[in-house]
This record gives sequence, C-alpha cells and structure tokens, in this order.
Amino acid sequence: YLGSMLPELRRATHWKALGWSILERQLQRQVFADGVYFEQATYYHRYTVDIYLHALILARAQGDGVPESMSSRLALAVGHLADLTRPDGTIPVIGDDDGGQLVLLEQRPLTDVRAALTTSAVVLDRPEFASVAGAVTEEVLWLLGPEGVRSATAALTTDPPSHLSTLAATGGYAIMRDGWGPDASHAVIDCGPLGSGNSGHAHSDALSIELAVAGCPAIIDPGTFTYTGSRLDRDWFRHSAAHNTVTVDGQSASAAAGPFSWDHRADARVDRWWTGSQVDWFSGSHSGFARLVEPAEHRRGVLFVRGQYWVIIDSVVTRGSHEVIAHYHMAAGAEVRSLSPDTASIEVPCTSGRRRLFFKALGDVVTLDWGEDWVSSAYGRRIRAPLGRIFSQGTGRRDVLAVIVPLVGDEAVTVTEVPAKEGRAVRLDRPDTHDLLLFRAQGILRADLAELNGDAAFVRRSTPNGRVESMALFGAGATLSVGNLTFRAEGAAEATRTAAGWAIEGEGHVSTRS
Repeated sequence: YLGSMLPELRRATHWKALGWSILERQLQRQVFADGVYFEQATYYHRYTVDIYLHALILARAQGDGVPESMSSRLALAVGHLADLTRPDGTIPVIGDDDGGQLVLLEQRPLTDVRAALTTSAVVLDRPEFASVAGAVTEEVLWLLGPEGVRSATAALTTDPPSHLSTLAATGGYAIMRDGWGPDASHAVIDCGPLGSGNSGHAHSDALSIELAVAGCPAIIDPGTFTYTGSRLDRDWFRHSAAHNTVTVDGQSASAAAGPFSWDHRADARVDRWWTGSQVDWFSGSHSGFARLVEPAEHRRGVLFVRGQYWVIIDSVVTRGSHEVIAHYHMAAGAEVRSLSPDTASIEVPCTSGRRRLFFKALGDVVTLDWGEDWVSSAYGRRIRAPLGRIFSQGTGRRDVLAVIVPLVGDEAVTVTEVPAKEGRAVRLDRPDTHDLLLFRAQGILRADLAELNGDAAFVRRSTPNGRVESMALFGAGATLSVGNLTFRAEGAAEATRTAAGWAIEGEGHVSTRS
C-alpha cells in the first residue's frame, strides 16, 4: 500500500517491490493446489482472499501487471471459498477466528463472504463466483466503484459452478451439497491434517461435520470465543467435545499444549470418496486415540442421499470397556423436542422462517441425551445452544449412527434398524420411497434379504417390497445381492433403472439371476 500510494517517499520503490515479492511467493506456499489455506482455518482463508483481492485491485489501479501465477492461485482459493459457502452466504467457522476483517467497509455478519465472492467475480473474471453469492453488497461499491457494481450485478445471472459436491484432498475438506440456490443443503467434513507447523489456529475437529439444511445452518462448529483471555475457555472450544465428532472416555483426539500449540495431533485421512447423481459417500479415519493406554480407532462414514437426508456412522474399536460419545452442536436458537429415548424433532432458525429436522440415533446406543453448551458466533461472544450426545459404552467395536432428515410441513418419516449380521442395516421409509442402507463391519453382511460384501450400500424401492429402482455400492471389489439382482462395483458406483436397462455411474455392473 505505502509503496504504491506514496511514491514520493524515498523508500517507496523498495517497499513496493518487496511487498509484491512477498505476496507472490507466499501465495504459492500458503494456498494449496486444491485452494485450501494452509492453516486449516476457514476464517483466515477468508482473510487471505481479501488481502490478495486488495493487492490485485491496487496493482491494476496503478497500471501494474499481475503475475498469472498469482491470479490463478487466488482463483483456486476463491473457488474453495465458494465451495465452503452455505446457501445463506456464510461460511462455517472451522478452526480459529479472531472476529476481525482486513478493512471494515460494511456491517454484516463476519462469516458473510458474499462481498469477497462478488468482488472476485469481477477482479478475476469468474462470474460464477457472483452466482454463488447471489447478491452484490456495499463493500463491492467501496472496492470497485459503480462500474464494478454493474459488472458484479450482471454476473449474478451467470450459471453457478458446474459441480456440486467436491473433495479438497490436500487440505482435507469433503463438501456435500445438492444445489447452489438459497434452499440448498450443504455439509462440510473436516478430513485433513490438523494444520501446518505448530497448527496454532487449528482445533481438535478430526472428522467433524457441519450441516446446513434447506439453506439454514443447523449443526455447527461452536467457534473460538477467545485466544488468551481464559486458558480454560481456549482449551474447551478447541476440544473434540466442542465439535461434531467423537470422544473416547472424554478424551480429545488432539491434545493441546498451550493457546497455539499441541502435544498430540490427530490428522484425519480420506479412505473413500464418491459423489454421484443420487448419493455422496465419505469414509474417513484418524489415529488420534492411539495414544490412549488402551488405544482406539475412530472411523466415520457419511452417506448423503442428495436433497433428502444424511446418515452418519461412527465406528470405534477399542480394547476394554470405554465410553464413546458422538457430539452434535445445534445452531443458536434451535429448539429440540425429544420424541423418544433415541429420537428428536429439531427446529432450526432461518432467515425465511424455521426448518424442522428428524434426528434418530441407532446402533450400539445407551442413550441420546439433549442438553446445552456454548457456541460462539464471533470472537468474544458466546451463547447457549442445544447439544445432542449419543452415548455408547462397551468393549470391542461400537457403531453409533445418526440419521438426520429435513422435513416439510407435516411430512412423516420412519427410520428403523434392521437385524443384521456382520454390520448395520437401516430402513428409511417415506410415502414415495423406501430405502435400505447397509454398512458392513466384516465378512458378508446379511440383512432384509440383501447380502453385501463391501463397505456400504444404498438400495431404493418405490414401494416397501417392490422392485429395486436404484442402488449405490462402495468398496474395492464390492458385491451387493438384492433379490435376483447382483450389483458389482470396483471402488464406487451407482445404478439407476431405466426403460432401456440399468444406467451405471462409476465402475460397476448389474446382472440378473434367473
């Protein structure tokens, strides 16, 4: 800034050259090739985008060229920001936030990134970013002037990005969505390294999930609240129990060693990822609990039947008897009504009213307990909000499932666990669809006249005992048998019945037994 805007000063040329060389060099180091910011903190990712947008705007105002390497890497960072953006224009706060902005040019929630997206649409000539934002905010006027606002407004009618769900494999974020409109549903799963270096801005959130339903943030990361004001609060907001993931005997997957460092770190990994026309499937794991006296391993699978519901399955394998808890933090203002010991109805607040969720716990569950805990919408602020905890106690392998179904009006859904050998089976029945969901533990899973030799499977019928209309299958060399059908897949595949036969996505094949 100084070197560009105060050229009469003796050191101005030096400052300008040095500033640009630092910016150009560091962008390649701090933003991965998948667009993720290296500190694994979404709020600081937004800071980085703002810093580089200002740099490009300033350079062009001065008539200076911008290196292609800088603008292309910035476009990757903005692309990831767009993927993170929920339908209401905000991003989940994963990792630290400090409650600030590069320059405060308008009054909006600090997680609202629509200005960054629409400014990027003009500066980078990527109009699809404005389409994701869906609005031109006041900040765009301050940064780009009236002509920039006109360009951003025109870009609003551009088609959104061509993809829906995506995996940022290096940074470690699996993002599931069913659309780009204001009523879309959206999920983010943290499935990468804790952070870079000493991971100072990271939280113990391995395999944590954030969920927005029909445009409304529902299951959220509770945030940061403080850095150094209170060690107790700092450590609590970074603990695994303050995230939508699992604890074992109350232990966090990563162990803090001070306000910006860690004694032990849990780096998550992706074991399998699939996004198809009907379902998304994520499977991941981490070894954060290997440090315990009796080590434990945590695996999480997330099945998203696009536009309809989620199934989250946590599998924890331990020696000895241990308490496993799956935590689910609801958005501030949510209201929970318990329907049974393992079922609840949840209403979450939205800008357009309230949305209702059906929540059911299944598997090796002792109880589903609802209480309250702190959530922080911005640095220095906190408020109580509902917290759901699924308790499991025992030895060996425990499977804890959460089924989350957005409902419209008086719509009803029935979710039941089906007796199964070598795994878990769930039926989800609605008036027009009847789904069977299979999650194998070992051997061959047998349940409800189906056999699965693979990781997981989805089977849909239009009537309870009617013909199979579609399937999805996951696992290396996986096989699914349902009635007279056999579906084989190598890794992952979907099959949908058509008038001409079976339409296959991925590497798979359906055969019929006589």
